[in-house]
Amino acid sequence: MQYKVNKNDVFKLLNDTRIFPSLRNLRWHERSKVDKDFYLVAALPKSGSTWVTNVLANSIDCQVTRYCYAWSSNEHDLYLPALLANSDVCSIAQMHIKATPHNILLMSDFNFKTLVLTRNVYDSTVSFARDLMKKKTSDASTSGLTGYSFVWLKNCKDNWDLNDYIEYTIDYYLPWYMNFLSSWLDYKDEVSAKVVRYESLRSNPKIQFEKIISEFDDGKKLSSDFNENKINSNELISETNSDVGAGFEILSSEQRDRIERFFSIHEDQWVLSHLRLEN
Repeated sequence: MQYKVNKNDVFKLLNDTRIFPSLRNLRWHERSKVDKDFYLVAALPKSGSTWVTNVLANSIDCQVTRYCYAWSSNEHDLYLPALLANSDVCSIAQMHIKATPHNILLMSDFNFKTLVLTRNVYDSTVSFARDLMKKKTSDASTSGLTGYSFVWLKNCKDNWDLNDYIEYTIDYYLPWYMNFLSSWLDYKDEVSAKVVRYESLRSNPKIQFEKIISEFDDGKKLSSDFNENKINSNELISETNSDVGAGFEILSSEQRDRIERFFSIHEDQWVLSHLRLEN
């Protein structure tokens, strides 16, 4: 793939590193005129984002790429060189990205089509704990190479069982989970983001995906080879713990109480809806 970046883009990119980073100075609003689409799946970890991204990419016929500098323990903030490099192709990326004012500005300037994907807090917690447990046993020789920005995998002990990982997840993942929801609560309307729950997608995948795709682009249709149980060509949904409520049943009443206390600062119904297993 050959990318084209014009001289004006390079000049502004370098200039942005020298000026005061106010929202006004960082505007790239002229980029919204580019005729190639940017699609973003902004998702909580373990909310089905790989599955959703692949379905959308196959249906919309766009290239799966990344818009951040790197994954794993790197923060998933938008990275301007990555956006410029993808400006000549229709592209889609999945990111665990919070709606900070600077990220939202770039989404607006590059005319992003954004889907915010969430999942109920109980199943998210247990699924995330399972994922940490799996990553801990992987052969990652470099500290921080595998994992997430909001937990440091090396802190997890070799002798931990699933319950230990759940306790660790509640302490360190739940604050990020709440910040993710809070940030998108403030900014989702500013970029006209489509907000979807994993549970809704799993309850009726074909209808839900058709709705998302038609709202993104009225001329696009759900891919003819769509298989609701396929994550990608190699993985099946059934191989993951994807059933709604499966995580809730594993948590102790004390753990549920601890989780629910994170929501005590909120009155917004969209945020509080994540205490329900179904949307």
